[in-house]
Amino acid sequence: MDQFGPDHARKEFEEFQEKLALEEPHFKIGGKQIYFPQGRICLLRSNAKHTPYQAKFLVPKSMNKMDLRDYLWHIWMRALNITVQLQPARWKRSPYGLGRYRSSIKENDR
Repeated sequence: MDQFGPDHARKEFEEFQEKLALEEPHFKIGGKQIYFPQGRICLLRSNAKHTPYQAKFLVPKSMNKMDLRDYLWHIWMRALNITVQLQPARWKRSPYGLGRYRSSIKENDR
């Protein structure tokens, strides 16, 4: 059986629809037990470009997409799609003109 054929895709979609209807996870649950994560997970206010069905979170770099999906599944709700956007820190100049450096995100929030 072809793994990338239309029959395989149809079968996976039907399994996905069944799991959604039964309120079961549509993904493999991770074995990592996260009760209280080390970093903060902040729900941010949505922009005008977001639909009512989208949410935006600020999470630490150590947490990947699968960890966030598992965490949201266990404490809040089902996340069907998770995308990631890494933003580099801003450049700052030394007050003495000695060069530029990147500040941490915590300093940028102030």
